Amino acid sequence: MVSIHPIGDGNGRTSRLLMNYVQQYHGLPLSLVYAQDRTAYIAALEESRRQEAIKPIPDFMYGQLTQFLSQEIARLSKPQLPKKGGLTLLF
Repeated sequence: MVSIHPIGDGNGRTSRLLMNYVQQYHGLPLSLVYAQDRTAYIAALEESRRQEAIKPIPDFMYGQLTQFLSQEIARLSKPQLPKKGGLTLLF
């Protein structure tokens, strides 16, 4: 969809929305593109057009998912301290 530009503006946003809809429909985690990786995303799209193959796009999105999961694992691996004023259970 991004390559053929069926609409005047918003082809990238629309294609990512449809991609996330399909992922949500199948119970998969939603994809995201980090703002700092926007240039690499556009480069993957251009490379896909140049090669006339889709491989650069899934490769890029796989890297984004790996980055997200690594950050989430690191965040969840940190000890969670109870919030002050919250309830705690004592056994």
